[in-house]
Amino acid sequence: MDWQLEIISDIFGTLDEFGHRQYQKAYIEVPKKNGKSELAAGIALYCLLADDEPGAEIYSAATSRDQAGLVFRIAASMVDRSQSLSRRLRVLRSTNTILKRGDPDSFYRAISADGDVQDGINPHCVIADELHRWKVGKALDLWEILERGTIARRQPLVFAITTAGVQDESPLCWRYHEYARQVRDGIFADPHFYGRIHGAAPTDDWADIRTWAKANPSLEITEEMKVVEGMSRRETLSPVPSRDRETTLTGNRPTVIAPA
Repeated sequence: MDWQLEIISDIFGTLDEFGHRQYQKAYIEVPKKNGKSELAAGIALYCLLADDEPGAEIYSAATSRDQAGLVFRIAASMVDRSQSLSRRLRVLRSTNTILKRGDPDSFYRAISADGDVQDGINPHCVIADELHRWKVGKALDLWEILERGTIARRQPLVFAITTAGVQDESPLCWRYHEYARQVRDGIFADPHFYGRIHGAAPTDDWADIRTWAKANPSLEITEEMKVVEGMSRRETLSPVPSRDRETTLTGNRPTVIAPA
């Protein structure tokens, strides 16, 4: 899809004076069912195979084991369905790991905040899934370990994907949302940060199909998005408000909780 190709082209096609990737951190905020997990899985496999990084450690990380396994299962399916990938990679589903054949020090693994993560990891690429769920405690500890672990890499990539959450419920996610917004709006520049926010403005009408297209870059492309469109149309007839219809399904706007 065009929006995915643009992200890939920007991140992997923009190089610094040494020929390395210029962007080291990316924040992609987009509603459900637009294909962000598939995008992340492809990036994980690319970094494992194509970066020519010795001992490349690739991690998809989330707050729970089930969530962390989502991107991994998509990546594993990509390997299973491709003869070319299967010749170069070996999937170990029992440990949520994909090994690079002939280079056992290079692997892709799914990890979570509710598991045991050692400080000694040395990530080359990190896929941080559903960043709005990274709230407190172990999740933030995991983020710090992953982020700190990339320091020794020549061209690391921390690639965070998320739907819009509740404003300030995850300080980490809100900080990245605001950072991406300010870079986008030209408030300041960061040559090593790549941000993309697909969402409706507070003044946009969530029932207007133009708002759906604005927030959902895969609208009318995938079968899943056709289902979402149908749900949104039905919601216009519902007298009962729904958080999903104004955030994750159509508008992808962070929900603001008013103080009591």
